[in-house]
Amino acid sequence: LGLEDRIGSIEPGKAADFVLVDLGRFDVMPVYSAISQLVYASNRRDVRDAHVGGVARVRDGALCGVDTGALAAMAARWGQRIAAR
Repeated sequence: LGLEDRIGSIEPGKAADFVLVDLGRFDVMPVYSAISQLVYASNRRDVRDAHVGGVARVRDGALCGVDTGALAAMAARWGQRIAAR
């Protein structure tokens, strides 16, 4: 693609999207195949960290840079609007 100077490996100066999944939790054990575990058995609770474009979006299972109170209030408003229809 001609983008190897910007993507394709994890190193300083390159954009990176990646997710770290905790396969050490009891609800995902035993892990016989990490790939099968990720595809068939893991879920959002197992995500420990997520980075998009090299920016942390989830750290230690919590959203980064998001006002969760405002987000919850917006969801409640939308819920009320939907229920009123």
